[in-house]
Amino acid sequence: LKMKEEDRAATIQQLEKDNAATVNELVEKSAGLSAEKSTLEAKVASLEGLLKEAGIAIVVKDENIAKLRRENGALLNELNKEKADNATTIEQIVKDNAASTGQLEAALKKEKEDAAATIRQIE
Repeated sequence: LKMKEEDRAATIQQLEKDNAATVNELVEKSAGLSAEKSTLEAKVASLEGLLKEAGIAIVVKDENIAKLRRENGALLNELNKEKADNATTIEQIVKDNAASTGQLEAALKKEKEDAAATIRQIE
């Protein structure tokens, strides 16, 4: 009976040691898991920040594209107006040249006639 009690005491002692070792092991695993959880939470926060920045960058990019389209539209309108003005100017230059050419032809014809009359008088 005494042996059984000693065996039981030894068994209880061994179980207590095993339990203490298991508890220590679980505490270490828990600490490791807590550290891993903190690392993952930091990564998630970082990714959320990157996603937010990317979203902002996309919005800014879309706004820049819209701004560039407006500016390009304004420049195109200005260019078309300038083109129309140039066409009007070219038409006016052509008309002025035609008038000048007509005047020059008339003056040349008169000079030829005057020269012919002078030659006839000389003869």
